[in-house]
Amino acid sequence: MADTYIHPELRNLAADLEEEELSEIGSSVLSDYESDLESRTEWDQMHSQWLRMYFQKDLPTNPPWDGSSQESLPLLSESCTQFSSRAIQAMFSSRKVIKAMPLGRVDSGARSRAKRIEEHMAFQIMDKMRGYKRGKRRMLLSVALHGSHFTKAYFDPLNDMNVVENIRATDVAIPYGTGPRDIEDVPRITHRIPMPMHKAKKLYEADYFSEEPVPYEKDEIAREQDQAHDDAQGLQPSSRHDKREALILEQHTWFDLDDDGVDEPYIFTVDAQNGNVLRVSIRWETDEAGDPIDDQNPVNCFTHYVYMENPDGFYGLGHGHLISQLNASVNKLLRQMVDAGTLSTVGNNSGFISEQIAGPAGGDIEFSLGKFKKVPASAEEMGRGIHQFKFPGPSPVHPQAIQLLLARSDRLASATEAITGQTEKVMQPTTVMALIEQGLQVFSSVYDTLSDAWTEELMKLYRLNHKHMDPEEWFTVFDVEGSEQELHAAREDYAPDFQVKPFTDPKQATSQQKLQKAQIAYQTAMQSPLVMNSPQHIYNNVRMFMEEMDIEDIDSRVPNPMQGIPRNDDPYQENMMAMMDTPMIPMAYPDQDHISHMRAHMEQLSGKTISPFGQMLLENHIGSHRRLLNGSTGGQGLAPGPGNEMGVGASPMAVQPGAEMGEGLLTGGSEATVGTETGPGVSPGTAGAF
Repeated sequence: MADTYIHPELRNLAADLEEEELSEIGSSVLSDYESDLESRTEWDQMHSQWLRMYFQKDLPTNPPWDGSSQESLPLLSESCTQFSSRAIQAMFSSRKVIKAMPLGRVDSGARSRAKRIEEHMAFQIMDKMRGYKRGKRRMLLSVALHGSHFTKAYFDPLNDMNVVENIRATDVAIPYGTGPRDIEDVPRITHRIPMPMHKAKKLYEADYFSEEPVPYEKDEIAREQDQAHDDAQGLQPSSRHDKREALILEQHTWFDLDDDGVDEPYIFTVDAQNGNVLRVSIRWETDEAGDPIDDQNPVNCFTHYVYMENPDGFYGLGHGHLISQLNASVNKLLRQMVDAGTLSTVGNNSGFISEQIAGPAGGDIEFSLGKFKKVPASAEEMGRGIHQFKFPGPSPVHPQAIQLLLARSDRLASATEAITGQTEKVMQPTTVMALIEQGLQVFSSVYDTLSDAWTEELMKLYRLNHKHMDPEEWFTVFDVEGSEQELHAAREDYAPDFQVKPFTDPKQATSQQKLQKAQIAYQTAMQSPLVMNSPQHIYNNVRMFMEEMDIEDIDSRVPNPMQGIPRNDDPYQENMMAMMDTPMIPMAYPDQDHISHMRAHMEQLSGKTISPFGQMLLENHIGSHRRLLNGSTGGQGLAPGPGNEMGVGASPMAVQPGAEMGEGLLTGGSEATVGTETGPGVSPGTAGAF
């Protein structure tokens, strides 16, 4: 690496520092890390208990006898599983997971660039980063249980690729603080990284580390969650387990290295065993010459995923905070009920017996069903010498109390019967749908919060692509028909004038809800007189309905009536096509003269006889030109496609003849007006409105 160009943000500055400075940095990182862990000792213990409860391995605190009940109900497990299984479908409902949007004016070049970004980033996270989707599944379970989860986006110079790494909340240490805080406001973040020795040595040999790490031999602080996981899974280190593993502390902090009295953002990488500084790198953005771009403001590579916002702290709130105490109470009541049943069954067949009856040898007398045992006592003496236990059995209050706690827990976790699909009562379908919709309100709110965090993560990946991807990158994807498509994206596509966000629906509905809405929309449209006479609108309506039902190979099932109409740049020829016995009109294109086309079509509508269907097609076509002139089509109408052959998007909007179409059109930020001269048969109030 020494002989090749290294971007200033990736350079290791440790070799340029004096031993005294390195020693000060190492001691500071170790002491800050241990102090941060110590301040959250009880926090670690809480999360360890939640993990045991999730695996149904939480044991009674004071068992009444050996072998007493240890049963539990999986409230915490069910709530986390219900959430994560729905959330992953909302996040990855299709392969189209990225939406790219320009921050400035939208033109054909911006739309083409947005499409390249969307396809490339989808390929990047779905194919190139093979563990990305699996990591999101783990994140959803973790964030639902613990309330917080982290990812770290960075460039890996050894593998020459951008990486998004999953990080448990227990592996991220931050200093104690009160009040709500964003991750950008935290003064330091320490990432605990256990690292196999072969990988640590490889990083040293590649000059990424300035010192070779050594195996970690100390007792760690607050690693209770690892022990809780091993206990729940029944795991333990084998006799041949290799404990030779380095512990790397990567601290993102502020430090004054240039002695100017002002702290600057740095990343210090330290060996936790001996405090040796392995790496020092800047934490601000620079150009290739090393000059700061944003006045040395820190670049944050961590993304904090939160299940529910904490109004008074940094870490988020999860189901562990919300229902773990209810789960513990339910488990306690359940165990008491089972133990009471055990006592009433087994305990009532036990008791005390006098030595006079048992005989001089003493000992216990056991029951033998169907047999009589001789004892040295009369019946009267036996009645006085035997005391039999009489336990009453489970209290009827226990099931009622358990049911009450279960109901409150289901409400907090939004895991009601209607949502889980297991209603005990017979209800009308509309009632069930209403219950599902209300029950999903909390889910929708959480989806929205996670979507915001995912947007931040994708923007970090966008920045890394702008900095480190190849000047041009080619990749192959498969379309819906299974055929290969060779695509490409360039580094310059990721200039900072775009933003990206996940293509998700925070108000993710169930398939039953989507089907019901699609059916209502289909029936309403098909009963409309405007749609009945329009083959294109009938096709659009049928296609949308089949898409909502997830029917495959729609093109082979439903023919497109507008397919195959060639491009026509003469608006008067388009007018003639609209006047045919079977009217048809091609789509509008971005590079056409929209003003001339709209004027010619308005002349046709105002002065000549045309069928109602031809009039509707022409009005829709004018609306398409109007939207293209405004630059507000969002990429629609650029090429023929299902549901968009007329260039009017998925829902064409008709414009009434004689209306002031184009009023207030904005082009490049100013109003564009087309003179007041009118053509034959066109009223001044119509032509001048363009």
